[in-house]
Amino acid sequence: MRLHVSVTYKTKSWTDGKYVLAVDNFGPAPGILVKNRSLFPVYLDAAGFTIDGTLIKLQSLNLPIKTTMVYNGLGNGRAIPDESQDPSEILPQRSIHIEPRNATDRTAIVGALDVASKRLGVPAQKILASSKVVAIVLLESGREFTSEPYPQRLWRRALQIMSQMDGRERAS
Repeated sequence: MRLHVSVTYKTKSWTDGKYVLAVDNFGPAPGILVKNRSLFPVYLDAAGFTIDGTLIKLQSLNLPIKTTMVYNGLGNGRAIPDESQDPSEILPQRSIHIEPRNATDRTAIVGALDVASKRLGVPAQKILASSKVVAIVLLESGREFTSEPYPQRLWRRALQIMSQMDGRERAS
């Protein structure tokens, strides 16, 4: 299955042409971009972030609603929600953007960024743009996809296996 997950950031430009992270009342707002590169649709079950080892599951995914046009006799139309479409479905060769808009989600993200910035001694914006922030997407099939680079994911898995083997040797 070919599913690409990446962390997105809202930016704004200053008059000198440089881009900086956009910050609202809660703080910086990361998002998740999920691209389905397979030949069949996939269905999202959950999404979240890992910020410096702290797992944050988004309570509300705020997926875009798929709509259909309904026309009256005069040719005027309006968009209404399409009941036959599943909002968690990502069609083949399409993408979906997940933005945490819920206050509890945003508070948890900003809190984890603050704890990480105090622990590491760097600003939260630098942590947000580093590999310390990983987007995680879980499909209804149970498969998990992350924005973590492959070598880092491989190393993490090797450490998990080694720690499991150490536990078995101590138990015997």
